Amino acid sequence: MKAAYSVCNKLLTLLDEVRFDNILKCQEEASRSVALSKSKVVYIKDLAQKNKRWCS
Repeated sequence: MKAAYSVCNKLLTLLDEVRFDNILKCQEEASRSVALSKSKVVYIKDLAQKNKRWCS
């Protein structure tokens, strides 16, 4: 659970609002600046893309 809170806090630091569109627009370099690993960035963007399609 601590890991999930950590990732969420990093996303909140990076984005004004955690929304699918904001996650998908975020540059990998910016994500890395808040210490998100490349694999986490890929995973998070994949989830955002899949959920965006589901919610559309």
